[in-house]
Amino acid sequence: MEITFRDARIQRLCNSEKEIKRKFGMANAKAIMRRLADLRAFQNLDDVLHAGYGGCHQLTADRKG
Repeated sequence: MEITFRDARIQRLCNSEKEIKRKFGMANAKAIMRRLADLRAFQNLDDVLHAGYGGCHQLTADRKG
């Protein structure tokens, strides 16, 4: 899956292992890089939801769309 980012600054940060480590530290950087790699492995967001990945759930009440 192709991941898009809100702005160019976040995209540069998330696409650079060195920058992630500098900003978030080694332990958090590993988790962020692992999550991004996992998301890239899915074909689309529907696959992510069906896999139960990341604690996603159906929205309810006024947040239901």
